[in-house]
Amino acid sequence: MSIEQKENGKWLVRLTVPTAKRNLNGKLIRKNLTKTFDNKTAAEIWEKNKKQSLLAQGTESAMSGLELAEFREAKSISGGVDLREVAKFYSQHNPKGVKKTLNEVIDLYVESPKWLKLAATTRVNHMTYLNAFKKTFGGAKVAEIGLEAVEDYLNQIPHEVSRHSHGSFLKGFFTWMSQRRQQFIVINPLVSLQLNDIHYGAPDFVILNDVKKLFEVAVENDPSFIPYMALGFFAGLRTSEIDRLEKKHFLLTDRRINVAAEVAKRKRQGRPLPRLLDGLPETLWLWLSASQFNGEIDKVNRVKRYRRIYAKAEVERLHSGARHTFATYAYAYTQDAGQVRKWTGHRGNDSVFLTHYAGLVEKKAGGDYFATIKPPAAGIPLDGKIYKNRKRKVSDDAIKEAFQKTAGNKSKAAILLGISEAAVRSRLKKMTNYECRK
Repeated sequence: MSIEQKENGKWLVRLTVPTAKRNLNGKLIRKNLTKTFDNKTAAEIWEKNKKQSLLAQGTESAMSGLELAEFREAKSISGGVDLREVAKFYSQHNPKGVKKTLNEVIDLYVESPKWLKLAATTRVNHMTYLNAFKKTFGGAKVAEIGLEAVEDYLNQIPHEVSRHSHGSFLKGFFTWMSQRRQQFIVINPLVSLQLNDIHYGAPDFVILNDVKKLFEVAVENDPSFIPYMALGFFAGLRTSEIDRLEKKHFLLTDRRINVAAEVAKRKRQGRPLPRLLDGLPETLWLWLSASQFNGEIDKVNRVKRYRRIYAKAEVERLHSGARHTFATYAYAYTQDAGQVRKWTGHRGNDSVFLTHYAGLVEKKAGGDYFATIKPPAAGIPLDGKIYKNRKRKVSDDAIKEAFQKTAGNKSKAAILLGISEAAVRSRLKKMTNYECRK
């Protein structure tokens, strides 16, 4: 193997691998492999991984004395047959490798000690990866799933972070399959799987005017959902934490929220990261007070309700949008990364937090966010619940308008109207039949 820098600044790795073919003179034919990288470190890592992979597969040309003695003895026992053919025969007739499909191995994996040691939240994430992998390779024998197939599979994942996380998990999963205790595969084909470095950008957040629209829509259409929204946009709580909050966690007289161990997000071997939220912006308590909040959060159909409010306000719904929005404006308002981290429960240090949230909006915008997004002076009507099994009367004209506004998307039209997609389909069908009869 050799590493050299090309004129364009790229780093080129070359290696020569012997094949099972021979030329007319009886000598082994070797093939050349090359790969380029942006920096020398990446090239060296790939070279090291490839060397380990080739050594495990018996294709490394440099052998120790012991390895050479083993090779000669195996060659003698096999009667001069190419040892790679012997290895293939063994792999094909290995009871575990041949008989076990990926579906079967995954069933055993989720019952293994390694799996049971994982935190509950980690198991949920890993199960997502396993289910996605099963959709492509579920019926295949694990011994037949190779590096190129896995690389093609990962390349179909559009998001860089998801692709990296998925690949990292699969490398560990294949390592587990190759371990002596179970050894469903003889060789781990993902030893040389290369995962690109992740470059995290600034998180997306909802701009101030759009947050105003969301709360205006909530006041008019779904006031009982306001406390749920306020805890995200004005306290920075995760949706999973809000879902686990109970009345006992709200110290309303002291204006504190106890994100206890049973509420907080789990990290590293299942350890929770509890925190006590104190000194939160006044805006949060104004909205909770206007909603006559007593500590009991209305969480019924919260996903549908969020979608409907965003759709009606014509605001793009972002992943963790409320939390990222709070962190962005709270830092601009306080200029205190440490304080905002205590509220949001972000790990790491102030430097990491500042890399993500500092400078996204001006200081004045931070002040405006908490000063101008307030409950209406006339108060909030508390009898306008629409997601409580109440049938809503929607006119034909309203359905036609929503259908046109969403470019013929019945699902989005249903969310906009606050009724089921089945109801939209049924009404549109009736209207079409009526128009045909006229």
